[in-house]
Amino acid sequence: MLCVRIHCLYTRLIALCGGSSLANEINPIVYILIEISLRELDAKLLTALFLVKKGFRVIVGYQWELTINRDCLPTGIFFFKGMNKIHTKPMTKVRQFGHIVVAMEEELLDIGMKPPEHFDYRDRFDTDANACDLFFASNEFEMGFVKQLKPDLDVRLTGNPRTDCLRPELISIYDSAREEISKTIASSYILINTNPGMVNSILSPKLFSDIQEKMSPKDEEWLKRYEKRKNAQIRWETYNLKTTFQLIELFGRHSPDQKVLIRAHPGEKLDSYVRLSQKYSNVSVLDNKDSANPWILASDILIHTGCTTGAEAVAMNHPTISIQEKGSEFISFKVSNNVSYLTHTAEEAYQAV
Repeated sequence: MLCVRIHCLYTRLIALCGGSSLANEINPIVYILIEISLRELDAKLLTALFLVKKGFRVIVGYQWELTINRDCLPTGIFFFKGMNKIHTKPMTKVRQFGHIVVAMEEELLDIGMKPPEHFDYRDRFDTDANACDLFFASNEFEMGFVKQLKPDLDVRLTGNPRTDCLRPELISIYDSAREEISKTIASSYILINTNPGMVNSILSPKLFSDIQEKMSPKDEEWLKRYEKRKNAQIRWETYNLKTTFQLIELFGRHSPDQKVLIRAHPGEKLDSYVRLSQKYSNVSVLDNKDSANPWILASDILIHTGCTTGAEAVAMNHPTISIQEKGSEFISFKVSNNVSYLTHTAEEAYQAV
């Protein structure tokens, strides 16, 4: 299924962009690294297409498989999806074999304005690493933040290919998937996208903590800020999870003829949503192993709790509601909360629909 989807999407992108112009001679190679295909694949294929049209050869693959084979791959450009310590260690090893390293940060796409001081994202950017040759910033806040942390790094303001996929001239790449959803799942439904990936994580608390430990700076001041940020994140996600459950119950009890689909963040456990949905015949939980975009487009409206998909939906000119606790500091700097129709409770969101 994945191979078929890649072929169909790639073919459609080529048609939209006017055809391929692969050169016959041996050209520079770009290795595009993917960690989670459901979030990255579409954007990485779009990037690959434009590189191919510029005369590059491109290999798209799983990041750990490509980096571990750095010694036997032809010298080229490794395109990393992040610059935290987990990524910069293989960056250094890749550089030892003559490869060039470029990167962008894909986990902070929804951070468009300056957050409060304790939201110090130095765990996303390894200040001790010097293996990156070029960094692509998604927005002006990120560009300024990275330049402040690493003044000598070449940083370019480019936007992000994940949002390029949402442009009007490219959005039709999701037509076939959207039509299939409408035909086989439901022709009319409300989509609820969830995002409490910390309080409802598929990872054990120990594994989650170990990963954060690998990424984190060690200075005392940052650790104090991180503890404050972590506590704020837990409070925020706890409220988000509670209001999502309340919203499901409102639709289940009072709108039994309204189809509702729940699509959890890929880092979340599905069990709690499944248990609640089983009480109501009109509520179902989706598999979250594919791009969210066709599911958004096939829905009548998207409801989210400060999720990046809210901003993506608005970019696709799709009706969108955000639920955020009144006075939440997350409203001020997350793009999705600034562009969506903002509500503060499950009841408000239900009434808004």
